[in-house]
Amino acid sequence: MTWTSDVARDLSLELRNSRDDDDGSEPSLSTGSEHRSSGALWSACGRLRHATDIDELRSRLVTAAIVLAWFTASVAQALVKKYLLGRDRGNLAFTFPSMVSSVHLYIEAILCAGTMVCAPSLRIDHLPSLSDYLTRLVPLATITCIDVACANASLEFLPLSFHVAVRAGIPAVILFFSFFTGIESFSPPLALVVLTVCCGVALVTAQEATGALTDEDGAGKAVGMVLVLVSTLAAGVRWVETRMVLDVIGRMTGTGAERWKDGQDAQDTVNEDEGRNTGAESANHVGSPVALDFVVAPITGTLLLILSLTIEWPQPFVTPAGIVEQASYGPSVMGLTLAGGVLAFVIVMGELLVVMRIGVVGMGLMALVRELVVIYLAQTAFHDRFTQLMGLGLALTASGLIGYNAVRWHQRRRLMATEFEKLVFVDHKLEPHSEVDEELEVRVSWEHQE
Repeated sequence: MTWTSDVARDLSLELRNSRDDDDGSEPSLSTGSEHRSSGALWSACGRLRHATDIDELRSRLVTAAIVLAWFTASVAQALVKKYLLGRDRGNLAFTFPSMVSSVHLYIEAILCAGTMVCAPSLRIDHLPSLSDYLTRLVPLATITCIDVACANASLEFLPLSFHVAVRAGIPAVILFFSFFTGIESFSPPLALVVLTVCCGVALVTAQEATGALTDEDGAGKAVGMVLVLVSTLAAGVRWVETRMVLDVIGRMTGTGAERWKDGQDAQDTVNEDEGRNTGAESANHVGSPVALDFVVAPITGTLLLILSLTIEWPQPFVTPAGIVEQASYGPSVMGLTLAGGVLAFVIVMGELLVVMRIGVVGMGLMALVRELVVIYLAQTAFHDRFTQLMGLGLALTASGLIGYNAVRWHQRRRLMATEFEKLVFVDHKLEPHSEVDEELEVRVSWEHQE
């Protein structure tokens, strides 16, 4: 249930009380009870609007702390991975990216289990069925494995700034596959977003594509470009599959799914022809990402471990010198790997809490700011080359993402207005577009948006 429903129900209660005082007369703009009913509405709005300053300040400080924790963890994770896996001078050049990610996922699963112990509402009542494992969870874990393995491996060959700029196009891939699977209704504005972001990514990759043909390390750059593009496509498919798997997790969790549904409402669009929500299942069938991570992370970690043992492990130990080289920075690698697992968990939980508090639109804008900060730090810490063409491509990608968030914001406003009109004005037989009531609707919508 969204906050607009809560506001509307409070106003509905005020209307009922005012009707009782009016000896059963219905409120109407043309009857003598007009001022009393209107006064009841304004009174309810006033009480909701004038909440204590201390509570509001506390809520804003908590939100700021959560956003800061998520933002810091995301930036730190990107820098740690590049330092650990990059082959550039000054980096550790650790040759086991899949094994590192496998450890991260096992740590995530352990911390998710601890979270569910501390928060019973997020616990799963039973494990998934064999059918759910084979048809939903294993495919999701497989596509996640492809995403993570390719993304980490690309860091060995590519600058971090280029890696981040390309993966900034993931929202466009998500939209494309959402159109393809029917999760998202096709609309010209969203199609324009996809086209804009794709053009931006094409400009970003053009510089590195030219370098792959002329530089001495051209082969490595070409491999890195293919890997990061594959990881970007896999990330889009992974997100779409996650939306479907959340329904499976929702059947295994308790009431904790309800609050996640509140945050997801900002992502869901309204099908104007059928008048229904096309972006999500019912609230009872939307699962908690904590439970999802607890179930899927061990599967993905196992797949990455198998991949590491198959591809990565034999190579560094061909000669005794390889053993000495890998063992020389073992403590640093171990510490960074464990820290990366904790950071990955903070990112997962932070995304959940940020979406619940500021909505997906705010989350999208924060992600864009994060990518710009990572690119700046990559140039400072790793001396990445960032050309004007890459800057133009990133600016075009950013404009597409801003347009995406603007479309989402407009859809959310329209959905909130529809809910308010139905729950307050229609249910109480008021004229929804009268001058007084229209002003009331606008004020409530603006003043209680978080």
